[in-house]
This record gives sequence, C-alpha cells and structure tokens, in this order.
Amino acid sequence: MIHIELVIVLIVAITSSVQPISQMCGNSTQNVEDAFRNGEIFKDLNLSPPSDGMGFITVTYGKKQVSCGTLLSVTDAFLPPTISYVAESSNNYTVIMLEVDFPTRTSPVGRSYIHWMMLNVHGSDIDSGNVASFYEPPGYLSIAEPHRYAFLVYKQSNGLMEPRPQNIIRAKFNVREYAHDHGLNSPVAGNYFFIETVSTNPAKVTI
Repeated sequence: MIHIELVIVLIVAITSSVQPISQMCGNSTQNVEDAFRNGEIFKDLNLSPPSDGMGFITVTYGKKQVSCGTLLSVTDAFLPPTISYVAESSNNYTVIMLEVDFPTRTSPVGRSYIHWMMLNVHGSDIDSGNVASFYEPPGYLSIAEPHRYAFLVYKQSNGLMEPRPQNIIRAKFNVREYAHDHGLNSPVAGNYFFIETVSTNPAKVTI
C-alpha cells in the first residue's frame, strides 16, 4: 500500500514539474498567456502560445514599464523602448512590435502594422540584430478606443535569417503566416500596451 502511494506521489510530482509555465506580466496580476487571451491578442493575430509556457518581455519607455495592457501616451512611446527577455545565449531571435488595431479596432483592415522588426537578435541583445523595419512610433488617434501594440519574440529554429529589405510594406502584415513560412513556430515571449486617444491631431491613414 505504501509503495502504491509513493508511486502516485511521484507521478503527481513529475506531472506537475512539466506543466507549462507562463511568466507574470511585470506589475500585473496576470501571466502573459492569460493577458494575451483576455486582451484578445491571440485571437486577433490568430496565434497560439508555445506548449512550454510564454515568457514576459520587459518593455521600458523612459521610466514607464509596460505590463500587459499599460496605457501610454504618444509622447511616452516616441523613442524606441529598452527591452529584455529570457533567452538562450546560443540562439537567435526575431523581435516584432505590431499595431494590432490598424487603422481602427472596429475596422482593422490593415492588420497588422509593423512598428519595429529585428531579425537575428543574438540572445536578448537587441542591438546585435539586423533591422528589418526601423522603429516607427505610434501616431495620434482620434477614435474612441485606444489601440493595442504587441511585442512578440520568436526563437529562430533554422539559424540565421536573410535580412529583409528595410522599405517593406508595414501594413497588412500577417505575423502567423510569416512565422509559419520562416519556421518560427509560436512566440516564446510577449507583452502589449495601449496608446491613449486624443481629441486633436487625428492620424491620416492610407492603406
């Protein structure tokens, strides 16, 4: 009887140790996967989390840290943020910042819009990567609902990638399709924020 109980305990312990673990979103009470589900990031980008849990990308604009849903102003996000994430030093990564709601959340006919894209990032050293799209800060919004901006990190399982031309079309970027075509699988880490709306300087968007 004792042996049976020990076996059961060992099975439970082993099973628990291999359960997917998603990191917490900075100062938020949610983990990354729950935040991406609740914020409908997975749904709207047609993505799935990795089977072994999703990491957190530390994103800092000046003195403001993004914690899965932080509200920022256009001024806050004018310059590129400092980012970091848990990475394997021997691997290369693709880092993408997307505007999920382009041009609006109710009519995202340009989803998604690339605001920043780095390829062949060695570990988490963003400066070591190749620029596929230079950082473009969020613009002013005149709509009633703030836009979502998502950061995604993909592990490059096929080694180095050919740098993309830097004059690529930023709108209508299908991140799921791109990841599939380049063997990137699911994003290994993520974070997102909102840009607040303003009553002046409406964005003029042409798709």
